[in-house]
Amino acid sequence: MSTFKNKSKSELVEEIESLKKQVQDFERIEEERKKAEEALRESEERYRLVVDNTDTGFVVVDDKGMVINANEPYLRLVGAEQLDDIIGRSVIEWTAPESREENAAAVALCAKQGYVKDFETNYLRNDGTRVMILINAIMHETSDGKQLSAQCRDITKRRRAEKALKESEEKFSQLAQQSPNMIFINQKGKVVYVNKKCEEVTGYSKSEFYSSEFDFKVLIQPEYLESLMENFKKHMEGKDVLPFEYAIRTKNGERVEVIINTKLIKYGEDWAILGIITDITERKQAEEELKKRNIELETFNEVTVGRELKVIELKKEINEMLEKSGEKPKYEIPV
Repeated sequence: MSTFKNKSKSELVEEIESLKKQVQDFERIEEERKKAEEALRESEERYRLVVDNTDTGFVVVDDKGMVINANEPYLRLVGAEQLDDIIGRSVIEWTAPESREENAAAVALCAKQGYVKDFETNYLRNDGTRVMILINAIMHETSDGKQLSAQCRDITKRRRAEKALKESEEKFSQLAQQSPNMIFINQKGKVVYVNKKCEEVTGYSKSEFYSSEFDFKVLIQPEYLESLMENFKKHMEGKDVLPFEYAIRTKNGERVEVIINTKLIKYGEDWAILGIITDITERKQAEEELKKRNIELETFNEVTVGRELKVIELKKEINEMLEKSGEKPKYEIPV
């Protein structure tokens, strides 16, 4: 390095300026480093804030399944009060006994293929509470070795709701299959459910009903089609519809008199019409027979009463003729 003695004044000034520039560069680099560190710290804080305030549990474990880090929601999932309660412990400890073998297999699969998707397991908390967990995880390399990062969601309520819905549907199906009435569900103009009675009365099979080409309007006698479609339209507008009598047409062309009760229901993810159809053919026939008998009775009464009136008139005439001839009337005439 050259000394000040061997340099001219101009050279010294130039070197001093160069040193000043280097100091400024160092100061700028240091300032940028501090800003970068501050930005990273703020980013980590924001990430931690988001992670800790989500409903999703996050956990990081090493290649042996030991917990390295976790967020607050994960602590709630396993029933821990603080992170230190689970750091360095195996996730198998709070995995339900019946799920441990599958859990270990899922970790091995994740290590092999680098990820595991939609894996369901059961956690068992210290208080005995069981929690159903849905896990998505990835395996990644770090300076400390392989680590598994997992997202864990509590699906207990969802699974219980699904189970209750399935049980409800099974009960409905059992009752519907045993019902003496025809029961169907129509969604967006397509038949999505029919019971056994529908098949028996109409002659159509379930596969025919459920076919995308099946048009349920073929079941309706033409003179009722407009009224029935108007009722369906009212239902889809959220309006109530009173029971309605009409006639269906079977596959072989027979006419069946029925009365239908319909209700708007939630079926799957959309609205649908639940219909209960009662065969009233026999009742209609009985009504027609009764009507016929009433007409016959009225006709008989009219004939009988007319005959009785005519007899009375004849008796009156005979009595009058006897009185004119000086004889006593023969018949008593009712008043």
